Amino acid sequence: MILCLELHRYGQSQKGLGDAIVFCPSGQPLEAIFGHADRLSKVIRYSDAILLASFTITVGSFLTGADLTRADLTKTDLYNANLTKADLTRADLTKADLYNANLTSVNLFSAYLYRAELDGANLSNSYLDSANLTSANLSNSYLDSANLSSADLRGADLTNADLTDADLENIIWDAETVWDGVMGLETARTVPEALKRQLGIQSP
Repeated sequence: MILCLELHRYGQSQKGLGDAIVFCPSGQPLEAIFGHADRLSKVIRYSDAILLASFTITVGSFLTGADLTRADLTKTDLYNANLTKADLTRADLTKADLYNANLTSVNLFSAYLYRAELDGANLSNSYLDSANLTSANLSNSYLDSANLSSADLRGADLTNADLTDADLENIIWDAETVWDGVMGLETARTVPEALKRQLGIQSP
């Protein structure tokens, strides 16, 4: 799998090879057009059944740029994984453990992250447009310059999260969303006026 992931990354970095060298560890996205591809999830569970967290320890650092479109990663253990520039469009990450994961510049468009563990994760420059982060733990996470347009943050824990320059246009939140110690809201873009009033942020 490491070899296939590395070949995929190389192919995507070279002109003219993008369509010729493709590896989708969860299965082809078209196979999951009405659902999610779960091959990778099964591999992770098999690996972790032999030794706890063995998949993350062995393969986690090679997931850079991985194509995980529509992947079913429900309850999977990906803590400390390097998913930089990975494509997780419409992926199901319900209750996934992404503690301290590197999610820099990741595409999480319409991803489902219900109750996902993102404590300490780096989501800088990530694309979370329309992502569902309901009840997700985002405490101590780095969301600077992230696109959170239309993201669902109801019940999410954003304690001490860094939202510097993040795009918060049309985000959804509720009384259960935790904003304690959140940083960078003064420089965040398109912060809803209702949220500014709630948190006592002065408009420029």
